[in-house]
Amino acid sequence: MKPLVIYYSRTGSTAEIATHIIKKAEGIGRRLIEEKPTTNIVASFTARVGLKTRLKSPDYTLHGFDPIIILSPVWASRPTPAINTYIDGIDLKGKKVIAALVGTRHQNPEAMSILRNSIISRKAKYVETIYIRGLPINAKERQPTKEDLRASAERIMRLIEGIIDI
Repeated sequence: MKPLVIYYSRTGSTAEIATHIIKKAEGIGRRLIEEKPTTNIVASFTARVGLKTRLKSPDYTLHGFDPIIILSPVWASRPTPAINTYIDGIDLKGKKVIAALVGTRHQNPEAMSILRNSIISRKAKYVETIYIRGLPINAKERQPTKEDLRASAERIMRLIEGIIDI
């Protein structure tokens, strides 16, 4: 079976990681796109209270894919509404799932717990959640380079390689 990489990206950091994994794992990617993109303030609020959003033509088919890799930015210490919506619409029963969160901090246990619990509640064979440092809030802090993001993608690749034969 092929790996399926499901991701949402607003600034491009998560897309960079996803693209690297898709290419390296010879997988398929599904970028989630909101029907109506919102402002950062509205997006943070909707994430914080756990709301969902409407997605443009989402493909919820998982047949023929395993493992499933879910990548989400972190907004207000939560996975994005797009990822929440997608997970709520899929049947992960029996699927091996690796989750990755891309955030501004060095760690975010709250967001990791929420995403992990969401995946487990869908009856998945949960593998692990990885936290990746993305774009910092403070512009004075060092911005991750494409090489940094690809190195983070390699951490996910090691997990994928550990559960399937690529």
